Order: sequence, then structure tokens, then C-alpha cells
Amino acid sequence: MRLKSLRVRGSRRIWITVGAVAAVLVSTGVAVAATSSNASSQFTVVKGSIRKATGTPRPASGTEAVLWSGASVATTTISGSGRILIGAVGDECDGWPTIRVFVGDRRIGDTTIVNHTKYGTYGIGPEGESELPEGKHTVQVHFVNDKYAKGRCDRNVALGYARMEYPSGDSNPTGGPATGAAPASSHPPASATPTATGTASGGFVHPGIGVSKSQLDLIKAKVAAGQEPWKSAYNRLMSQSGFGQKASSLSYVPKPVAVLKCATAGGRDFINAHPERTELKEQGCEEQTQDAIAALTHALLWYINGDARHAQKSIEIMNAWSGTLREIWFDQPRKDDGGFIYGNGKLQAAWTGETITRAAEIIRHTYTPAAGQETFNVARFSKMLKEVLLPLTIDNWTGGAANWLMSTTDATIAIGVFTDDREVFLNGIGDWRKHVPASFYLSTDKPSQPQLAGSPIPPPGTNYDKASITPESMKKYWYSAVKYVDGLSQETCRDLGHTVMGLEATAYAAETARIQGIDLWGEQKNRLVAALELNASYVTASAAGNTQPSNWACPKPIDLGGAAHKLGWEAGYNHYVNRLGMSLPQTKKVLAAGRPTGAALHMTYATLLFGAPL
Repeated sequence: MRLKSLRVRGSRRIWITVGAVAAVLVSTGVAVAATSSNASSQFTVVKGSIRKATGTPRPASGTEAVLWSGASVATTTISGSGRILIGAVGDECDGWPTIRVFVGDRRIGDTTIVNHTKYGTYGIGPEGESELPEGKHTVQVHFVNDKYAKGRCDRNVALGYARMEYPSGDSNPTGGPATGAAPASSHPPASATPTATGTASGGFVHPGIGVSKSQLDLIKAKVAAGQEPWKSAYNRLMSQSGFGQKASSLSYVPKPVAVLKCATAGGRDFINAHPERTELKEQGCEEQTQDAIAALTHALLWYINGDARHAQKSIEIMNAWSGTLREIWFDQPRKDDGGFIYGNGKLQAAWTGETITRAAEIIRHTYTPAAGQETFNVARFSKMLKEVLLPLTIDNWTGGAANWLMSTTDATIAIGVFTDDREVFLNGIGDWRKHVPASFYLSTDKPSQPQLAGSPIPPPGTNYDKASITPESMKKYWYSAVKYVDGLSQETCRDLGHTVMGLEATAYAAETARIQGIDLWGEQKNRLVAALELNASYVTASAAGNTQPSNWACPKPIDLGGAAHKLGWEAGYNHYVNRLGMSLPQTKKVLAAGRPTGAALHMTYATLLFGAPL
């Protein structure tokens, strides 16, 4: 039976068992509440208590350690290496509870617990700074933001478990179950990296956009050893091409422009209908996308091969754009009826902000040119990011679909990391937390508008986020979905290409946040796993010729939407399966059919960066 708590302000709490008798010890030291069904707890607690687990999935001990005051501390000893992982649930009271984790006198990091019923797995501290060597570690968990509002709410936290990312004696380096064969993870233990794990600047881990130095070191080692899937993924990178140029060629020529003009389909029709308006033309958009991919291609080749010519080529491309680009057209000029001509300007800024920052981050933090060689103009590049791209990404777009909202969010996060601007970074993190629940449906969602009960959450800050929004308007925004099922994307009924574009941006942003010590993956684990599995099942069904499977939620048959549907699965699968030991069978099928992936738009070399044996 669940235990109910009666809060007594100060250092004491009384536990009352409903329907059973509990042994209760309340003191200024350790308070323990037990029932005959409770196993021994992993934790000892000061100014707190041990009770029967209330969240899911149930911890092995069957118990949780409850911390309810600023003096509350839970202690445990765990063995292994890598980052500390905490499973916890929390009670919200004008904000969620935050815990602070120490090993001895060393502060490892803070994390905020953001679910009341499901134990998220929260990685503690920024990657590159918080990994611990192999050994036995005594861990202290402090509750640092207690709040109690009499008669209204009480902020507390309950710890289900703590473990090391790579437990001692675990033959599986992925952090999954120790039994059976397991793949190598794209996030290795610190002891597996041949070089330093990264540097900190402005409170950020660098390199730390999408991939960390430990991940890059793993990729380098796997390619050198000729292991799969890295070998095939590397070969795929080498063959990447666009606009008649091979991205990996040392003869690659960038094509920067001063003003980007990226038209919508309707905008192109308007341009073609008005040849007399010579200023109306598309300009530089696909070239910029290809140049950003080429910059990343050469940055990765530099790191993997150690050939400085590739670093120089990446610098050449990035310097060319930062020395040329001054403006991206978006809302002006307009068509005669007021409609957008260059409405894709925001999305172009987002795609570039996502991709070229990945290249810049690697080059800036891993390469030093020899005397007389071209240097990376970081100041000018940062100015381009902040003054040309960021104004178009930081506020998302009031009319944007899910892939727009998630790409602008991912770009904002990446720009914040590269420029060491924590305010920009946290703005992007806030956007991720707002837009992911509005992009991928769960039946437990509760829109703030009462008339939308059973409908998806309107995306905050958009045209749909208003008190008068109707279920019919939301259904139209969701491309006339005939039913809402767990994992459905706002664009599933549009096509799976755009759906996966949104998933990929969501995943890259979560990876960047993870490296920087924020567990977005854990915050939305159930939602993202459902989205991956449901939409992957649709891809597989369509490939088998079944365009209207029994779980299909849309009025028209499945539309794959081009090749993009193959590109956005690796990062989520790597995290939830290789790191956390979960099972995603539908996603696995899509990966098996689509590997190795190349690069398109903002979706770049995911098999190489996040892949592991299936």
C-alpha cells in the first residue's frame, strides 16, 4: 500500500500507513519507514526516510529514499566508472526538485527531477568533467531547493537508485544489462579514451555540440580498427556529394553569398510570375547547406585521420561564409497578398546553425594551425552566428510545424554552446522542454485549454497557443489525424520524412544537452521512445507494401516523404538501447535497413557518430 505523508515543517516528517501498520522511526538523524514487503534500501538517509517505491519502473530494492528538506542527504556506495546515474521522482511546488551530488568533497553536478511517477535516469554533471575512474565511490545526494506552500504544495524528491554508467564487472560497456552480448556504445567509459575528454570554457564542455571528445575518440579508434558499423559509415562519409562536388574532396570550393534568399513553394511561384522584379530570386540556400555539410565532413576527417589539410579545408569553408554572409531574408519582401516569399529563411538559418556549429566546435577545440596556415576566425564566425542566424532561430516561429520548431531549438542550443553564451543555451533548453511535448503525443498529455481534453498540447508561443483554440484547429494542425496515439508526431500524417527531420533535431539537441550535464533524454524518455517506435513501425510497414497498417492514425496512406525518413534514428536508439539497456525493436529494424546513413539538411552522419553493432 502507498504511504501517505504529513508534512511537519522543520526537520521531522511523520509517515502514516493506510491499511497496514508501519514501523516508524522519526528523529533528527535517520528516519526509516518500512513495511514487511520492503527490501533493504540502497541508501542511508539523514533528515529523510526510506519508503516503499512509488514510481515506475520499480527499483530492484522495492524502496525509495525520500528527501524533504534542505538538510536531507542520502548516501550510497556504488562501483564502476563513467558518470553517476540517478533514478528519481519528484513532487513539484512552483518548480521541480533539484539534487546536488558529491563524491567525497568533490561536487559532481546538479540535476532537476522532472517527473512525479516515473524514475528518469539522470546523468549527473557535464560530460568530460564528471566521469569517475573505475573503483568504488561513496556518493552523497543533497536536496538543494526545498519549498513548502502550506495547503498548496510541497516540493520533495525520492531516489529510486544510483549506479555508475559502466558498473564494475559489467562486460557490456553500454550501461545496459550485463547479461548476453552487447554492442559497443558511442559513449565510452573515460578509461577507454586515448586522450583528454574535453575542455571547459564558460561553463561548457568543449567540444560539446552533438558529440563529445570521448565520442570522437571512440569513432577514431573504431574506424582505425576497421570495425562495423563505423567502417561502412566512414566510407559513406567519404562518398558524400552535392552540387557536383564531393564533400570530402580537398578541392572542395565553398560558394558563400552575402544575402540568402530561400523561397517557399508559393514564393517560387510568385517569383516565376514576376520576371520583371529582378531582385526576387532564390540565392545561396542549397549551396550553404552543402557547404555546412562539407565543413563538418572535413572536421570529422581531420579528427579521425589527423590530416591537417582537412582541418584547413573546414576552416576555409567556415571563414568564407563568416566573411561574406550578412543577411537572410525571411518576412520581407512579401507577395501582393501579404504571403511569404522567403518563408524558408528561418528554417535555412536553423539547418545551418545546427550543422556548421558541429564543424566549428570540433575545429576550434581540437586543432591548432601550423605557422603560416589559415586560422579559424572565431570572432567573425561567432558574430555571424549571433547576428545573422540566431535572430531567426531563438524565438522559433509562430506558424512553424514540429520540424521547424525543433530545428530552430537545436540551432539555438548549439549557438549557445559554441559562443559560450549560457543565456542563449538555456533559452534553447527551455524551447526544447516546451516544444517536445507539443510535437509528439502521449495520451497522458493535458493541454491547459479545457476544451482540448484528449487533443495534443498546442505548441507554446505559436498561433495555436491561445485560449480560444478548438479541437478542430488542432486536428488540422496535426494534418487531420483520425486518432491520437502515443508517439504520433505532429507531422506523421503529413509524411514520415518531415517527422524524422523533427526527431533528428530533437535528438541532436538532447545529445548536446547531455554532454553539458542536462538529461533531456530522461525528461521525455517515454514520449521519445514512443515516437521512435511508432513512426519506425510505419516506415517498416510501408517498406513491406502495407501503407495502412492497423495502428495507422491518419486519413491517407503512409507517405515516406523522400529519403529523409532513413536518417533520424541512430542517436535515440544509441541512448535508450546502448546506454540504458532498453529494447526498441521497431527502431532497430529501420536502422538495419537504412545503414550507413550519409548527410542531408541538418541530419549528418548519424551512423558514424552514434552507431553501434545492432
